[in-house]
This record gives sequence, C-alpha cells and structure tokens, in this order.
Amino acid sequence: MKKRFLALISAALILSGCSVITDGEYRYSEPHSISPPSYSDSSAVIELASREELDAALLDLVERHLSYGRLRFTSYGGDVRSDLADACVKLTGSEPLGAFGVYYVNYSLDLIVSQYEADVSITYKRTAAECAALGEISGEELPSAIEDALTKRTVSLAFYCDDPDFDSAALDAELDGLYFSASSLLYRPEGELISYPASGERRICEIVFTYPYSYQETASRLSQVELAIDGLLDGTEELEGEELISAAALRLAEYAEFDFEKEQAGEYSPWAQAYTAYGALVQRKAAGEGFALAMKRILARRGLDCIVVRGELDGVPHSWNIVYLDSGEPRHIDVSLADPESERLSFFTDVELGDGYSWSGDYPECAFDAQSEAEEAS
Repeated sequence: MKKRFLALISAALILSGCSVITDGEYRYSEPHSISPPSYSDSSAVIELASREELDAALLDLVERHLSYGRLRFTSYGGDVRSDLADACVKLTGSEPLGAFGVYYVNYSLDLIVSQYEADVSITYKRTAAECAALGEISGEELPSAIEDALTKRTVSLAFYCDDPDFDSAALDAELDGLYFSASSLLYRPEGELISYPASGERRICEIVFTYPYSYQETASRLSQVELAIDGLLDGTEELEGEELISAAALRLAEYAEFDFEKEQAGEYSPWAQAYTAYGALVQRKAAGEGFALAMKRILARRGLDCIVVRGELDGVPHSWNIVYLDSGEPRHIDVSLADPESERLSFFTDVELGDGYSWSGDYPECAFDAQSEAEEAS
C-alpha cells in the first residue's frame, strides 16, 4: 500500500507540469513550450543584463537569420517575463526587419535557481537571401530604382526607407512620371506599397508590381508598335525639327481614329488599349492619351523631346503633347484632334490652346515669344 501511495505522488508531480525538483535545482517553465536544438558555437548562450540588450539580442538573431537562440538573464534589472513578451511583440510589430521577415516568435522561459534562461524560436516568412538583399534607397534614387525594376519586370522591390512621406499616393505619382516619360514602358504597371511597420520614420518599404501581360506578349506588342512607327516615318529621313513634328503628327492623325466614345466615357484604365500607344499605332483607334503616347514614341525615335500632358478638355480627361520649336520654344500640339488634310500642324501657346483645355502640374510654360513668332511668320 505504501509503494502504491508513493507511486501516485510521483505521477502527480510529473503530470502537473508546473514545477519539479531535479538535482537540487528549481525549474519553472512558461507554457510557451518549444524544443530547443542542440546548441553549437554559432548559437551560444547570450548573456543579458538589460532590456536594451534583450532587444538587441533578438534583432541580432533575425539579422543572422537564426531560427533558435538561448538567452540567459544575468543580473537582469527588470521584469524578465514582461520584458521578454513585450520584446517579441516589438520585434515583429515595430522593428522593420522583424516586421518584414518574421512570422512569429515563440519562447520557453525557465527559472534556474535565481536566474532565467529562455529558448527562443523564430519562424520566418522571408528567406535569408531576401533579407540580406535589403538596401537603402534615398528619395533621389527611388525613380531610377523603380524604373530599373520595371525594365527587368521585377515582381517585388523591397528597401529601407527613411522618408515618412513616401506612401501609396507618392508611389502612384512615381509610376505616372515614369510611364509618361520612359519610352520603354508600353503599359503603366500597378504597384502596391506595403510598409514594415505600417508607419514610422524608418521602415522597410516593399513595392509589389502587377503587369497586365506576360513578358513575351509585351515584347510582341512592342515589336508591333515599332513596326508601325517605321511605316509612319518612312520617307521623312530628310525632315528635321518642326517639319518632322508636323509631318509625323498629320500622318498619325490620318492613320488612327479618335475614339470619341472612350474619351467621353471617362472610364480610364492604365491597361485599356485605347489609352496606350499600342491602341493608336497597332489597333489604329485611341483616346487622346493613346495619341499622345504614340506621338512621344514616334518623336523619340528621331531624338526629339516630346512631353505628354494630362489634363481635361471640356471637363473630360484628355491628353496631348508639348514639343519644341526650332527656336527652342515649347508649344502644345493635339494630334488626336488635328486635321490630317492640313498642310501644316498647328502649334499653340498656353493662351492659344483654347478655353476648353485645362491642366496642372510641372509642365513647361508655352508663352508667346514675339521674336520667335515674327521669325516664324516671315
């Protein structure tokens, strides 16, 4: 009977899971149970004496992309349980690298005699290579970095960002600027901005790009666009400056049809063919933006500057171009509404363009220059 009683006591101690006496040591385990690995020299016990050291130790584990770590709280000047729980939340919630790379942190906390030890387990959502590839990109470097990513059809661009004002609206502005200035993009890509953490002076920003067509399909369409430009420029080899602009614009106005319904509907989509150079040059039917982008590509082929202006015409979204006269003066042209039967394209100042046109943004001022106009008239 006595043996049976002792066996029941032993079983109760084992099953309780709260505390046991082993080799003279008192050990208490938190309910966050994990199976720690066999520690090698590369994962030695980390001695900690303060909360600052605790935060640094957890971040160091993530920077080295280690899945496990053992922490020993020696002469620790704080509440170990509370600080460890809070430090794990901080790591994944407000520390950029932790928020970007870590799914969650699990740990078990043991009290050995008079000091705590913790086994920490880290589960990652990013590979070590993805974390190591992170670099700093300044505001000045960002446009070229995004353009390079788009040229390579990168799906995700992640980087450290110190600009608290960089948000989804700023990203859209960058994408617009690149699309309407870079001739390498046939369609405007969409980009989703994800920040780790969601706010703060220092974050990891990740831009996830979406492309409307596969690389092969896009390359095929670009090839078709280039062939159409070849045809439109055929026979203009001897023309330069204003004569070339006028000839190319009038040929395009005759070649493609203005899609009045798309223009008036105002159902703009960055991937809709009517709003692209592909619509104007291959499908031969486009809204104002398609004509403006096509004209930009045509003149870029001959090394001439051409700006796409996005504004409104009679309250409806509309696009046209600004080009440069032989004198260097900027002027508006609207190829979508040009008369292909005209002998010469009309070039307009801001005032001459008409009351129905309106725009805002950083576009060159197309002002009246008396000397240039006199020379042009003569």
